[in-house]
Amino acid sequence: MAREEKLAQLDSYWGKSNVGSGDARVAPIEEALAARPSESTALAHGIGHLTRPYDTRPLGPEEGRVELARVQRALCATRLGVPANAHDECLTGFAAFEATVYPTPPAWAATFDTALIEEMGAAIGRDMASSSTSRCRPRRSSRPRSARCSSRSAAGTTTRSC
Repeated sequence: MAREEKLAQLDSYWGKSNVGSGDARVAPIEEALAARPSESTALAHGIGHLTRPYDTRPLGPEEGRVELARVQRALCATRLGVPANAHDECLTGFAAFEATVYPTPPAWAATFDTALIEEMGAAIGRDMASSSTSRCRPRRSSRPRSARCSSRSAAGTTTRSC
């Protein structure tokens, strides 16, 4: 595995965005995504993660599956042929256009009904599985970061530099 391929497997790519304002705005901080490399450049050596492939722009479930399959086929055509982990947010349900939205965790706790919470989690899991999304991540936690944007200090802590 070449150095570029190793680094690519540590990286993530947030696909096409719908950079706009008002009703055309879908993802938060979209402006930060406008200056990123093209898909073909970013995926040339493969990639470890596809970040939020469904919710960056309004895609219905079938259109989203077709788009994700297209990107995975392109990744399988690289020298290594390794598909990426696709992950999306799911704290209140699958974060995709026209998907079911569930209550937030404080509301779960207020129900005191663990069976209902388990049923909701299973429904979110079924939605994620039917979308070909391989990972479900709660908002603002455990998101892969670009390997070029972080470093490890002597104390072993990770710092974000971009």
